[in-house]
Amino acid sequence: MKRKLLLLSFLISFISLSSRAFAQAKHYDFKVDGIYYKVVDESKRTVIVTSEQKPSQANLWQAYAGTKPSGAVQITTFVSRPGSGSYQVIGIDDNAFKYCIDLESVSFPSGLSSIGKSAFLGCSKLKAIALPKDIKKINASTFQFCHKLESVKLPDGLEQIDGFAFLDCNALKSIVLPEGVKSIGKSVFKGCSSLTEVKCFMDKPVSVQRGLFKNINKSKVTLYVPKSSLSKYKQAAVWKEFTNMKGFEKPNENPYYSIKIDGIYYYDQGNAGRMAIVVPEQNPSKHNGRAYSTRQFGLRK
Repeated sequence: MKRKLLLLSFLISFISLSSRAFAQAKHYDFKVDGIYYKVVDESKRTVIVTSEQKPSQANLWQAYAGTKPSGAVQITTFVSRPGSGSYQVIGIDDNAFKYCIDLESVSFPSGLSSIGKSAFLGCSKLKAIALPKDIKKINASTFQFCHKLESVKLPDGLEQIDGFAFLDCNALKSIVLPEGVKSIGKSVFKGCSSLTEVKCFMDKPVSVQRGLFKNINKSKVTLYVPKSSLSKYKQAAVWKEFTNMKGFEKPNENPYYSIKIDGIYYYDQGNAGRMAIVVPEQNPSKHNGRAYSTRQFGLRK
């Protein structure tokens, strides 16, 4: 009898501990179409995309106990919680898609403002990413080990890229760094061995650590920098290691014209695609996919 009571007590304790472990492991408030969401602010009706459970230090693969998101994933601006109505999606949590090895593409809502650490780490089938305009910071290891990632579109307002963000993305062919980038962390592009082109819009070379482009043959990479800053980059630590460095003219860098098309110079008046200076051979002309109609020629006012 005593042995049975001890066994029963052990079973009760085990069930209690298991229940608490499950409660701790649950990392989300609701699930819709295979995507997990966590409420950030109930009064504002805002949520972030998260993982099924929080990975432990012992097992970093345990972001999901069941089926992981795969294929093409679309994150919408609003999501409807069963029985509770609509919530706005404002961010992506740390580890949200970590090691979702069958995730092939993801589209983001325009209002998304944050993506957490290691959010897409190990998504080895992910091929292209276009980050929304409100992202100011790429956190550490966000796209680390995305071995098939070929194309990345960074938003114009980006200011900071933390360490290891694109570590070992060895299919990445080119990267454009926006003008507002002020900080680039450790080993961000280390192991991106397919890089052939880096284009920097920053007028002043960002101070970076030596490992930023480690394990990359810099002699095979063309570094494009603003023409007016070419001498600065040629003297800046790490940047000067690129033997093939070329200057380009940023829009409005020349006070007399904005755009050059087929050898003809134009000044963009910023008014519904209207331009002044000279009539081109083709009307309308196109630049970066945008059509311009020439309404005036002569001296710029």
